[in-house]
Amino acid sequence: MSPEEMEIEAPSGHDEEIGCAASPYQGGCREPHPAPGELVERAALRMARAADLDELSGLLLDQAMELGARAAYLLLTSEDTGELGLHSDRHLPAEFRRCLARVAPDAPLLDAWAASSGRIQVMSDVRSLDRGPSMTRELCARIDAQSAVSMPLCVRDRCLGVLSFCLPCPHPHAGAELGARAALFAIGLDSALAREGRARAEAQSEAVRRSMAQELRRTSHLEGALREREQRFRAIFDGALQFIGLLSPEGIVLENNRTALEFCRATEAETIGRPFWELTGWSPEHRERVRAAVAEAAAGRLVRDEIEVIGASGRGCIDFSIKPITDDRGRVVMLIPEGRDITERKQMEQALRESAERFRLTFENAPIGMALVGLDGGFLLVNHVYCEIVGYGADELSKLRFQDITHPDDVDTDVGLVERLRRGEIPRYQLAKRYIHKNGTIIHVVLHTSVVRDEEGEPVHYIAQVEDVTARKQAEEERERLLAQLDAERRTLQTVFDSAPIPLLLIDRSGVERLLANPHGRDLTGGAEERARCVGRVRRPDGAALELDELPSSRALRGETIPGEELLVTKTDGSVGTFLIAAAPLRDSAGKITGAIVAGEDISALKELSRMREEWTSIIAHDLRQPITTILLKASLLAKEPQCSDRAQHILASAKQLNRMIDDLLDVSRLESHRLDLRRVEVDLPALIRATVERTADATRGHRVDVEVLDGGPPLWADPGRLEQVLTNLLSNAAKYGAPGTPIRIAVERRSGEVFVAVENEGKGIAPDELPRLFTRYYRTREAKAGGAAGLGIGLYIVRGLVEAHGGRIWAESAPGKTAFRFTLPCPSQAWAARR
Repeated sequence: MSPEEMEIEAPSGHDEEIGCAASPYQGGCREPHPAPGELVERAALRMARAADLDELSGLLLDQAMELGARAAYLLLTSEDTGELGLHSDRHLPAEFRRCLARVAPDAPLLDAWAASSGRIQVMSDVRSLDRGPSMTRELCARIDAQSAVSMPLCVRDRCLGVLSFCLPCPHPHAGAELGARAALFAIGLDSALAREGRARAEAQSEAVRRSMAQELRRTSHLEGALREREQRFRAIFDGALQFIGLLSPEGIVLENNRTALEFCRATEAETIGRPFWELTGWSPEHRERVRAAVAEAAAGRLVRDEIEVIGASGRGCIDFSIKPITDDRGRVVMLIPEGRDITERKQMEQALRESAERFRLTFENAPIGMALVGLDGGFLLVNHVYCEIVGYGADELSKLRFQDITHPDDVDTDVGLVERLRRGEIPRYQLAKRYIHKNGTIIHVVLHTSVVRDEEGEPVHYIAQVEDVTARKQAEEERERLLAQLDAERRTLQTVFDSAPIPLLLIDRSGVERLLANPHGRDLTGGAEERARCVGRVRRPDGAALELDELPSSRALRGETIPGEELLVTKTDGSVGTFLIAAAPLRDSAGKITGAIVAGEDISALKELSRMREEWTSIIAHDLRQPITTILLKASLLAKEPQCSDRAQHILASAKQLNRMIDDLLDVSRLESHRLDLRRVEVDLPALIRATVERTADATRGHRVDVEVLDGGPPLWADPGRLEQVLTNLLSNAAKYGAPGTPIRIAVERRSGEVFVAVENEGKGIAPDELPRLFTRYYRTREAKAGGAAGLGIGLYIVRGLVEAHGGRIWAESAPGKTAFRFTLPCPSQAWAARR
């Protein structure tokens, strides 16, 4: 039941206006109710005697309770927001008081409907309300009431508030009296509100009159106090030893104390009214800094700086600050600049810094180790040479004593000399001792030690100078160690060289050229010890013989690196094998070529397998194409017959799938045998992508495909058919493994001489451990296997081969909810573009 079915107009009092809201249960309520006329007369008399709003609200609530209400409450309308707010109540549960503190005009509450419509709202049976959010139904259920009434108290088309109450059952005379009662209550409430407003205005007026009288009495007292304070301020202001002034927020000088005027050699008339930064005391290079400081202070921030000035005694430096003064509303009304002459302090600080810097530079750059040591033996300061000698950092040494790093056999001697030095028995001493390096090695040094004493002759700290005398010995030991290590490495390399399972040749040009070969390498050289004798044994794949300077070893000796080249080699037994030969130059520390290394791998068996694979591919291409073509033709004809169309469509689809699988296998064979033929032409990549999207509409059905071209760049020099094959495969995968109904996005952007293409879809994503193997031949993800998706696992392998054949790169990125396949294609060079 909606509230519109139950409303009656306020001031109507006819019974028939609420007849539609009568409940079939009202006959069961036996509680007696006063006569309508009696209640209205009684209410009018009481309201006439009401003195204020609180008394009137109590009267209204009492009237509601006399009707047999279980609870009643009065809401008043806020003049500022138009919201209803609880003013007073009878028997209203606490939780509903909080809810009724502020009631929006559109709240799901009977009171809000009454206030917005200006009509009395009656709910005869709240149990018949539609289920949904309704605070009125919840309130009635809480206090065991069946009926609810909300009376808007309106005067002159303005709702002053709402009086609401909840009855155990519908009132038998509701129609006769609610309208008149609402009008009467509204008039009484309007009068009470008016009286309260007048009383409040009179109280405020009286408070203003009293405040003005008190302010007048205070003013005369403050004038005298102000004059006294001004005199004290002037005495302090002019007597201050630091520079003080007063500025307007715009930086105009209002006041300067005597100290500032004397320092600037200016009079008050020469400074008042001028911009602060234009005063004669500022150095020209710092005027803009002063102006910026004034602007920052005018923005409400304290500014402090050290600035050069020109005073009576020449250039100096002041500790300068500007403090903003604000009023009660936070506005800056005045600026107070202050300055203190710190010229002498700055000069002393500069001299101290220079002295400290000279000492630091001398100490740090000393060619020997130097340390300042405390009386307890702890390190106070060390230079980097000392740290290099003992192997510890300065921070580490600050936590140690010299006894901690001295060899145990030398500690007693060193400590005894230090004690004699501290007692003044000797002025200094020299000692040959040993340190224990951080890495455990023993360092031989010569130590020179003296003591620094204060003005009273008491020792302050020691100065230690350390000269490392083990450098030569360590160098000799290091040389022996390196020679031994070099010999071990040579033996290791010789073992690796001799036991390698592939042919290895080493050409040594450090003196007379020598040709060294491991056992497998001798099969290539036929036991020859000179490269010239190998000529005629090595041929190109087409059978042409290689000259001496064309051999991989000769090219490596010229500085060329051959990563892998197929050559025919006549073995020692006279047979000819196909070898993959690699060669690289050997260089010394100066980069000079001293020889070359040649490695070979017999790939004769692989070449035979390749030949067999090509034959197998030829069988597929010629023997299977014809029957598949026949099946496709027959299935297409059958699909046109109504009685066979469904089955023929299945045959046609399966034949097409088999044809695609054969095409994929052929492409795999071409990629592996390096026989892929690219028919390059000028390609408009964005146009090709859009055309491919249209042609793959069936494969991407159920997914919206968005193409975003950020910067397509110039046309590419590529094979459009192969690029369409790449895009078709990626779009098919995106639709197959993307979440149903989600969009697919293709983005094209040119960056750093390449065109970047991304195909993105939304779905479960790909596990991180599977990403590196996605482009491996015959690899299928766990999700593809579990979902039973058709395929051989060679689609992405072919895509990678096609992209790399164009000189590009391809990779995949995946996170939960999103997967992206990205590939690049090289942009045409400027030279190519000019030729085009």
